[in-house]
Amino acid sequence: MSNSNSNNPNSDQLKRRVDSLKHLEGFAEGDVFPLREKKIGLLVGVTEDYIVFLDEELNIEWANNEIEVSDRHATIKSEIIDLQIRTGRLFKEKHLRELRYSLATALAHSFEGNPNAAISAIKDVKKIVLDKVRIFYVIGSMTTSLVAFAIFMILYWFMDRLDLYDNSAMQVSMAGLAGSAGAFISVLAKREYALAGHAASLYVFDGCLRIVLGVIGATILVAAIKAGLLSGVLTVKGFSALLVVGALSGAIERIVPHLIDQIGIPNPATES
Repeated sequence: MSNSNSNNPNSDQLKRRVDSLKHLEGFAEGDVFPLREKKIGLLVGVTEDYIVFLDEELNIEWANNEIEVSDRHATIKSEIIDLQIRTGRLFKEKHLRELRYSLATALAHSFEGNPNAAISAIKDVKKIVLDKVRIFYVIGSMTTSLVAFAIFMILYWFMDRLDLYDNSAMQVSMAGLAGSAGAFISVLAKREYALAGHAASLYVFDGCLRIVLGVIGATILVAAIKAGLLSGVLTVKGFSALLVVGALSGAIERIVPHLIDQIGIPNPATES
């Protein structure tokens, strides 16, 4: 039996892949790039030293010979891979194509020894991603805030019709719901959002959760005030003042844990 490599399909495939690196500049859109076994959908940059392209699924593909690159090249490539994942979870095809092209262009800049241009392009894409995340946060928080406001108005109607202005349970409930307004303002004022690589629905859920936590925190704080647990720390008189405190506690995330520490209740968030 012959052991010749010429009859070995795997050997032929390896040879094609190695040869592809010797003739990078010969590839064009529509060709199948042997090294990646991917069809070149959009050619972004190609020289005798490197090739960068988008395949048919808009994934960024590249290959390069032994060339000198910036010491920041590894970091740039890592950020591009990271943003490729994030954009795929947040954007549809129309916008995804534009963003992936920008990221591929950044990679081409890096191969060409222009890291500043690459970093600038990455920053532009990251800003677009952050703006998109912020929109999802706002959608989730606004929806939950509107629900809380509707419940607040229903309770206020009952309070007015039944003359329950002095009812402690009603006061605590309404002041707690006022926390949703403060939490929503906090979301709008926020400028930085964690990019955890989530799908859009999870960012929406996170926005909802922030409002819910604002309501819970405000309710706990107002209930503690009504029970006299904070008499040595915080004194509030009047229903209107309770509403203001509820709204403020929804906006200031750390106020409730801090006051819990003041009155000596064990707080898991601060325990080591």
